Order: sequence, then C-alpha cells, then structure tokens
Amino acid sequence: MTAAALPENILARMSAADRRALGVQTATEASEKVEARQEKALQAEIRKLLSYLRAKGECQYINPPMNRKSELPVGWPDFTIFLPGGRVLLIECKAAGGRLRQEQAETRIRMSAIGHEVHVARSFEEFHQLFSLL
Repeated sequence: MTAAALPENILARMSAADRRALGVQTATEASEKVEARQEKALQAEIRKLLSYLRAKGECQYINPPMNRKSELPVGWPDFTIFLPGGRVLLIECKAAGGRLRQEQAETRIRMSAIGHEVHVARSFEEFHQLFSLL
C-alpha cells in the first residue's frame, strides 16, 4: 500500500509533519488547500477591479496580504473599501463552500453592533452585486 492510498482514519492519526514528509494530506487539508486557492483567486479579481477604480479616484481600499501578519485585528475582513459619500464596504472572501472562522464571525458580530455589515462574497459576481448596491 502506498502512502497516497492510506485510509483517511490513518492519515488523521499521523502528525502533519509526517504527512508532509510522505507527500499526503487528509481530505480536510486537501479541501482547505482548494478553498484557499479559490479565495486567493477571488481576491485577485476583486483587487484588480478596485485598483482600476482607485486609479480613477472612485474608491480607496485596504486588502492586507494573505502571506504576512497584518496590523489589522485577527478576523478582519479581506477588503475594507472606502467609497464616496463616507460609505464603507467590508468584504470577506470565501470559497463556495467555505465557512467563516470563529474570529471572522466574531468580527462580523462586533461590526454589526456598531452599524457596519460585513458582507461575504463567494464569487466575483456576488462582489459586483454588493458593490453595485451602494
């Protein structure tokens, strides 16, 4: 039996370092990796549009890099977008089946308590729809 053919229950009992050494991962790890790639691609699409709008003077935005520690609080939305008229749009990007982490859900509740909604965009079309409503 090859490492790639190990049953899920065996993989789950192995340390992450051992799985990496064998070049295998649990189904959950594989799923999280796919979701992370999808979220990264979605953020890139959104960033491209926002960069264009920023160059035209139509918005400003904050989108901290995913590969470095941010100065923003843990759980802060992926995009904080400042629009004309004092409007602010908070967007958390998620893959189609992705769920908010606990810190993200708590941030969403705290922001809602002071009158700011954190929107979840699972596709560029959803983002565009949210953006167009403002």
